[in-house]
Amino acid sequence: MGWLADEVTGRGLEVMERAQASDEPFFLSLHYFDPHDPYKPAIGKVFDSAERLTKERMAKHAAALRPEHRAYYNPEIYRGIEDRIARYDSEILQLDQGLQTLFDWLERSGVGENTLVVLTADHGEGLWQRAATEGDKLQDVFFAPLYFQHGEQLYDEQIHVPLIFRGPGVAAGVRLQSTVSTLDIVPTVLALLDMAAPPGLDGLALLGTGSNGETPQNPAERSILSICSRGTTLTRAGRWRYHLPRDYRLEKGVQPELFNLEQDPAELVAVLDKTLSSDLEAEVRAWLEKHEERFADQLGVGEGADEREAMESLGYTDNEMTAPVMKRGMKPETGESETGESENGEEQESSQAADGGARATGAKQNSAAEE
Repeated sequence: MGWLADEVTGRGLEVMERAQASDEPFFLSLHYFDPHDPYKPAIGKVFDSAERLTKERMAKHAAALRPEHRAYYNPEIYRGIEDRIARYDSEILQLDQGLQTLFDWLERSGVGENTLVVLTADHGEGLWQRAATEGDKLQDVFFAPLYFQHGEQLYDEQIHVPLIFRGPGVAAGVRLQSTVSTLDIVPTVLALLDMAAPPGLDGLALLGTGSNGETPQNPAERSILSICSRGTTLTRAGRWRYHLPRDYRLEKGVQPELFNLEQDPAELVAVLDKTLSSDLEAEVRAWLEKHEERFADQLGVGEGADEREAMESLGYTDNEMTAPVMKRGMKPETGESETGESENGEEQESSQAADGGARATGAKQNSAAEE
């Protein structure tokens, strides 16, 4: 699947050490894969899943199930879910340790004084918080009636990702309260490096002033869109989130959903507001029509040799670029899958995730600057 965090960091340190020796500016992109299915952390399962086993947490997963799937759920299934979440958390710790090595070197070498670092991720992860995607067959994953992994849903656990800037021009401890987008990374980096942004960028400069001296933009009424193969989500002003399935799924009977994030941040109870829903849907459709050709490649991996070679160069395997096998999931009451696998454990189901966990990017300025 990809290198582990310590390997990625090690390769990155080699690049930065060479740049430091030659006193040359550098741009470095590090793509970390550690928080990723099949959840087999190299450091072992550090967190004890048994400590998390509570009736309240078990009931929370049960409440997310559709009525026709509730007979499949039992304590053994619940223990299997907590075991996998503990292993996922262990992989996050594994990534954190790799990042600590990176930041320790930046401090120790002095390179961090004039290096801008951006930490973000391409997506979150579904960890059995909600029902499987409506209108689709169940996937070949552990306890398929609840959604696991990413790529098919755009709820908060999928699209709420970290975005951290560190370096010259970035005040320590400042946190923006309004919703921002990964589209803001490029204009923000350019502003912090005092470089002119090219025309046509969709994002906003969140920090810095840039070469034009303008104040960073962060409008309260901003709308942000997220896209996956099964639909589009619009978040307006950090309060409203509207999920619009693609037309072929609407034809199957899958319904749009509207949530009030201030009252329901977990997006559990849809709001019925036809006027607002129509307004938000019109905004989504207008955006999709405007950018249809530009984002056509977001709907799937190309089949050409060039596309596959590019994906493989990033560490993706054939399994991860192939559509997952579908099956019914767990048998009622027995806790066994249709293939007879153990319900909680030791065997891992096939990987079908599409992306890795986090990316760290560093850009060194030509001259030193004060933080």
